Amino acid sequence: MSKSILFEADWRLKVDPLAERDDIFEPRIALLTEVLKTSGNGPLTILDAACASGSFAAFFRGQSHRVVPCDISFTALALARRHRLVADGVACTVEALSLKEQSFDGVWFGESLALLENVHAALSEFNRVLKPGGWLALTTPYYGRLKNLAIMLLRFDQHFYPEDYRIRHFSRSSLTRVLKHNGFEVSRWKGIGRFAGFWQSQYALSYKVAAPRPKPSWHQPGSDYSDASPLDAAEYFILTNQETCQKTEEREEGYRGKHAHEGSRRRAGRQ
Repeated sequence: MSKSILFEADWRLKVDPLAERDDIFEPRIALLTEVLKTSGNGPLTILDAACASGSFAAFFRGQSHRVVPCDISFTALALARRHRLVADGVACTVEALSLKEQSFDGVWFGESLALLENVHAALSEFNRVLKPGGWLALTTPYYGRLKNLAIMLLRFDQHFYPEDYRIRHFSRSSLTRVLKHNGFEVSRWKGIGRFAGFWQSQYALSYKVAAPRPKPSWHQPGSDYSDASPLDAAEYFILTNQETCQKTEEREEGYRGKHAHEGSRRRAGRQ
């Protein structure tokens, strides 16, 4: 099942988009308010990536900024428009944004990084659509040593259940590393929700300072394997299969030629 179908099915079960406002909604609004205050005078153009219910898009619009909501789910955008939280929106995946380069002053990406198959593709796209010096503010579930140990000992099956579509898990250091790889410098980090060491989520504010580096290795950091990406796997197998098929055809052709020659020789001997 594709991600788009999964999220469409999920959003079709929801009636009130305001129900998405969880315990960390207000702390995130407070953090975004700080960002807006330090972003200079005048209205900003902000991308609300994976806007979901549109609550954050409505917040940005209420602060007199121009906001472009985008989400992979048509249903989420339709619900947000129905409840007048957004006026329009773009239906697309953040891993391939259908938006112009350097067209945004800021990007907000809330609680969705953990859902992505290709984290680096999304962060690279955010870099592409941001103006030089533009900011990226995001939150994603927090994982640290104490919390990881507690989950492992007490709630592993409840937390890492097979049907969960949260497939990426970030510590503070791993989040900083992937942001840096894609041309962002983290200026502020903060744990939010619950208490220290067991944060529910983590907030990172970073600024575009460079172009993204080439896609990284898909092997464990620090390994001696040659650099490759999961995106290269299809190309690798296609080339490998082509070479295998070519060698098989050559062997079969040689086999047929050999047996044809032997058959001709036996027929000549019988004559």
